[in-house]
Amino acid sequence: MTYSAFQRADSTHLAFEKAFLLNTVDTKCEQDRRIRVIILIGKGATFPAGADITEFPKLVAGLMKDKTPTGLLCNGLDKISKPIVAAMHGTALGGGLELAMGCHYRIATRSTRVGLPEVALGILPGGSGTQRLPRLVGAEMAMDLISSGRHITALEGFRIGVIDKIVDEPLLDSAIDFAKAIADKPVADRMECIKCVSYSVLPYEEGMKKEEQSMKVLMASYQARALQYSFFAQRSAPKWSLSGVNSKNVKPIPVKTVGIIGAGTMGTGIAIALMTSKYRVVLLEVKKEYLDRGMKMIQSTLERNVKRGRMTKQQAKACSALVKPTLAYKDLSDVDFVIEAVFEALEIKKEVFRKLVKHCKVDIDANKFLQSNAILCSNTSYLDIDKIASVVPSPDKVMGMHFFAPANIMKLVECIKGTKTSAETIATVMNLSLRMKKIPVLVGNCDGFVANRMLAPYAKEATFMVEEGALPHQIDDTLYDYGMPMGPLRVGDLSGLDIGYRDRVGKGLTGPNAPKFENPLLRQGQRYSLLGDILHDTGRLGQKTGKGWYKYEKGKAVVDPLVTEMIEKYCNEYGFSRRNITNAEIVERCFLSAANEGFKILEEGIALKPSDIDVIWQFGFGFPRHKGGPMFYVSNMIGLEKAYEKIQTYWEKHRDCRYWQPSNLLKQLVANKADISQFQKFLPVSSRL
Repeated sequence: MTYSAFQRADSTHLAFEKAFLLNTVDTKCEQDRRIRVIILIGKGATFPAGADITEFPKLVAGLMKDKTPTGLLCNGLDKISKPIVAAMHGTALGGGLELAMGCHYRIATRSTRVGLPEVALGILPGGSGTQRLPRLVGAEMAMDLISSGRHITALEGFRIGVIDKIVDEPLLDSAIDFAKAIADKPVADRMECIKCVSYSVLPYEEGMKKEEQSMKVLMASYQARALQYSFFAQRSAPKWSLSGVNSKNVKPIPVKTVGIIGAGTMGTGIAIALMTSKYRVVLLEVKKEYLDRGMKMIQSTLERNVKRGRMTKQQAKACSALVKPTLAYKDLSDVDFVIEAVFEALEIKKEVFRKLVKHCKVDIDANKFLQSNAILCSNTSYLDIDKIASVVPSPDKVMGMHFFAPANIMKLVECIKGTKTSAETIATVMNLSLRMKKIPVLVGNCDGFVANRMLAPYAKEATFMVEEGALPHQIDDTLYDYGMPMGPLRVGDLSGLDIGYRDRVGKGLTGPNAPKFENPLLRQGQRYSLLGDILHDTGRLGQKTGKGWYKYEKGKAVVDPLVTEMIEKYCNEYGFSRRNITNAEIVERCFLSAANEGFKILEEGIALKPSDIDVIWQFGFGFPRHKGGPMFYVSNMIGLEKAYEKIQTYWEKHRDCRYWQPSNLLKQLVANKADISQFQKFLPVSSRL
């Protein structure tokens, strides 16, 4: 749950009971860890249009002690630690606008009108209006609006700064989109900005001193350093350099038409991202029913984008015209680029690539070998790119592109270089990703690449802590509170617990063909949890079956007593002595294990730089930008020396978890008292992407 929306059935007047809004927001929303943003929206024909004038005499006579004055209500709202968005429609006047100004953000439909008309009643905006409006729009504009009492349009309100964004109907949908966009932005920093604007009414020299003080406070904050780091990390991610060849001096191959193999969720998402970037797409499937379903998914997405105002009907129609559905590989003969997005199985992907060589653009070189002119890419999350490339005569034209679901929305693309991938192919893949409005990060070829290789210890530690004493909702709630959009066990439920199970079967760790293990909790020399297998074998595959680590009621995850009972029974059977696990331990074990793997990834040359790893976590897994990423967290929040000591301690306790073995690169950095930015000095010569 990203947001919570509060609506009034009768929103014509303001007559808030003390316990209604402020107390409800304070108690419910502050305490509910799932809620990250609060939306205040009117349910009727308008946002609150002002106070109930008929009750003024009672207020003057002191007969309304059970009511909360608007000013006090607003003062309470802006002290809530979670962002509050006022979603306005109709007329937000007087107390209604004051209520909105008491929120951290204000959005409005185009037809909304706002103002402070109290002067027409012989009074002033006494619910904090005289104090809040100048801080938003400046003293001169505020004096004009308050003294005239005039109503202004949403467009004018946006221009002067009282409204943050004008949105389309339906208002709640737009409010939810806006809420998701600002969910991780710190409220305190926004209030510092507003505070500084308020200093403009002071003498200039005094105002400058106040501004300087606020600037020093913010510049020294961890959030500011992390956000600035994230800003530069994102911009440096598409830049690469390999053995003296870099992104500046390699020209990409022109691409006009892209073939997509597979019209499932990933294939159609990739197709939409290409179409909206004005590429022609040939979408291929093996069966008509699959192809028809994929085309329907594309059309539904475009229609939904039109409904939400993300594109016009004309733009959607133009996009639809760019895709050509087909069941024949021969229709790929003129494509410049291919992205295979079939089932995540090595042999299936290799067979697809064998067919691509026969039908895509090819030349015959002087030695009479077929040479592909088309770039051939595989959308894979962990499979070996070199093994896929081994079945084609031009492995230099093969690369991996790991898109994240939903591919038409998620920004990250891990661009995986094979052993023989050429610089020209890298440049072409990275350029195509940028034109698709994605954030491409060049990575090397290994099991899981960067994202899923680091995610493995992060998720394993979550499961092991459940064995040791935590419950699933404690793990997920803690990491959600830290800033992750979803905890690892909820992510498993969302993706489907059968996916992880199939991966373990493929690695010979479980399943009917797995060998007999002397110790069922120790497999292939590593600690193994049976909890995932038990959930799978009992039909608890996650959200798609209505039950996994949680049970699902109307799409919402609910703690399931049966799972708690299953965990306790399992722990008793296998001799786990359950203990209290603190939230601090959950954060530490999850992110330290991931970061230690990140240092190994740098050491092996799988990632070019630490900031690339953090960009992958930000845009692949939703790591909060104001906290940087796992590598920034270790080097700036904990410190390399302390992090190394903690990792060493966990390694001594858990020798059956090889991912806790401290990275040699981290060890070298600590021994030489070096900063993470100096990591290249301590890489072995063989570490090359």
